[in-house]
Amino acid sequence: MNPCIKASFENCPVSDPSLGIISENDHRVGLCLCKFCECGQHTCPKPLAKDLYPNSTFTSKYKADFQKAAFTLPLKSIPQSYRPNGLKMDLKTTNQEDFKPFSVSPVKNKGYNWPNQSNFRSSGRSAYANDFINWGPNNIQIEKRFHPPVRSQEIPFRGQTSYQNSFNQIDQQRADLYWTNGSDLNAAGRNRPRT
Repeated sequence: MNPCIKASFENCPVSDPSLGIISENDHRVGLCLCKFCECGQHTCPKPLAKDLYPNSTFTSKYKADFQKAAFTLPLKSIPQSYRPNGLKMDLKTTNQEDFKPFSVSPVKNKGYNWPNQSNFRSSGRSAYANDFINWGPNNIQIEKRFHPPVRSQEIPFRGQTSYQNSFNQIDQQRADLYWTNGSDLNAAGRNRPRT
């Protein structure tokens, strides 16, 4: 008897009916409870333990019935000339025939001796300055504008306004008769004089 086996099949904790049914998929993904087995009979099937990703799980009906067809024509079209040329061509242009490369020999530079002083005298003036006609100084006489004298036909200024002419002066004695604030009334109905 195996020394690791401690309990019988009935007393094994994996045999408890309250755990439910362990599916085949649980064995495949490693979610089974076989590692808690104490009787030695709850072990994962060996083919399932070896094949973690079986082909049957990812096989569809279309994939099982698929048959690869052989194409007679290539998928990429090959260009073909409609009227092939039967003559032999050298593939050279007229430019290559007429202009052939030649070797260029190096030319030694003899140098050039510049004269120390020029024989021509420079006037220092431009062609415009030579052809320009000098008319002398430009005297401009600026005349002032004509400002006619002011002859105004306006109404003379008067220092009175229409408000001042229509203003009525208030007579202070008559205003005192009408003035009251309610507290100056006595029992007789007469107004007391203001203090």
